[in-house]
Amino acid sequence: MKLVIVLLTHIDNLPPARNLLISLSKIEIKVELITMYSAALPEQIRKAGNITIHDVQSEIANNKLQALKNRFKRRRKVRTLIKEIMSDRDVLWTVTDYDAMEVGDILNNYRHVMQLMELIQDIPIFDELPFYKANLQKYAQTAEMVIVPEYNRAYIQQAYWQLKNTPKVLPNKPTVYKQEYDIEAISPKGAEVLSEIGNRKIVLYQGVFGYERVLDQFIEAVEQLGDDYCMLLMGRDDEELQKLLEKYPETFFVPFIAAPNHLAITSKAHIGVLSYVNTNNIRHYDPLNALYCAPNKLYEYACFGIPMIGNDIPGLRIPFEQNNIGRCSELKANEIAEAIRKIEMDYSQMSKNCIQFYESIDMDKLVGELVKDLISKE
Repeated sequence: MKLVIVLLTHIDNLPPARNLLISLSKIEIKVELITMYSAALPEQIRKAGNITIHDVQSEIANNKLQALKNRFKRRRKVRTLIKEIMSDRDVLWTVTDYDAMEVGDILNNYRHVMQLMELIQDIPIFDELPFYKANLQKYAQTAEMVIVPEYNRAYIQQAYWQLKNTPKVLPNKPTVYKQEYDIEAISPKGAEVLSEIGNRKIVLYQGVFGYERVLDQFIEAVEQLGDDYCMLLMGRDDEELQKLLEKYPETFFVPFIAAPNHLAITSKAHIGVLSYVNTNNIRHYDPLNALYCAPNKLYEYACFGIPMIGNDIPGLRIPFEQNNIGRCSELKANEIAEAIRKIEMDYSQMSKNCIQFYESIDMDKLVGELVKDLISKE
């Protein structure tokens, strides 16, 4: 048996895919990876002896019509390639809902695994035609295994799609190698910002801006804490970010740094911010997606012993309280500031708990168990 993995998203935008492939590179099983961005793959994946890479990258599109043509060409290429390299015993593994949609009906011709990064009911085939759906439920119902990143999502997804078996849970825990980072080489701007911050305690938010990531109240809370603290934002520069920087000029910003080098900044944080607010205007995501979030940032902060502050939702409250690694608060500046003060009162113990939480999850073992399960069903 071999695994044929389909990943059509840039790996820098999907840390859990990086985690999966790194774990698979350590297992004695043949893997054929169909991807669009092979040059962006980490060296550990590109040089893995058990992974063969097939790049189906399209030519650059200058307009929507060309992008649509490229998509259909790529679909045909992906499906033809699958038919060429798959045998009856092999397992076809789609990493995201988009990958499952692009592979399409031929999924049902093979043993297949359907992994999901987001909580969904369905997705539109074309963003411009939101009511023309992919009907992913029919693929999930024939899948040998459905995988989600969070415990509650497993049962919600099972209910949505009337699945016979509860989806497996594979956390979004990244593999983090603690090391001394050359910040100047990784991000001169990052090094400049850290130098300007000096010895102040960094309250860090890293990720996307806008939509469900409400940050105003966190920034105002940090301002209430005084000059010993500062708010640092890290991510891609966009209109939403510029609104925040204009509104809060004392806030620091480091432009996007590709994983895993962004951890050079993460490792300097004193407290990590997680913000997920329920909204209905983010593409095809279910309203419960934000409430039962499964952030890889949870593990990135924890790895460095950085306690966390977040808004009060189940996806954060449950891990925070079960492991004593963070505090939840209503989205009010004064309450967030008070929650940070409570973290400070127990900072040393919470920091130790964060590291224990990170180390308690063995991703290689979990991925290995999923593969063993598939082998047992040959």
